[in-house]
Amino acid sequence: MLPELRKILFKLALSRGLYTARYKTYTTILRRLVEVTKENKRRVLCIDLGCGDGFFTDILSSLCDLSIGVDLKGYSAWHYRICYNSLFIVADARKPPLRPCSVDLVILISLLEHVPNWRIVIAEASRFLRTGGLVIIQLPNLYWLMEPHTFPLYRLCLLVLKI
Repeated sequence: MLPELRKILFKLALSRGLYTARYKTYTTILRRLVEVTKENKRRVLCIDLGCGDGFFTDILSSLCDLSIGVDLKGYSAWHYRICYNSLFIVADARKPPLRPCSVDLVILISLLEHVPNWRIVIAEASRFLRTGGLVIIQLPNLYWLMEPHTFPLYRLCLLVLKI
């Protein structure tokens, strides 16, 4: 019952444009922060940890010299998003195969709430971040009733089902 309800709520959020508005906002913020990161640098390497289908990795590829998406599982959408300056890696965000001090920008969008021992992800991001680099962390507000990430009304439905 719950998986079907989750699918219905996901489609409702999608049809109401909740994801579109969120992605537009994140894209605007990413563009501004990449511009800040690019100041006084010849090349900019960006990492999208927990990239999912690679939506933000694709955006970063148009803004950075190289963008790398890292996720725990591979996605078929990656094949459509690969271009000359992007690539995707299947790896755990707690142990990404990256050298120390090799990255200028790390984004963690809706990742940490899914990772046990999320502090390890933060430590890894700081390990491979260059001096003067940026880490962008986005955490959803899991207590807001209409947070698109947690599916609208999902928490309320769980409460109702418990009663």
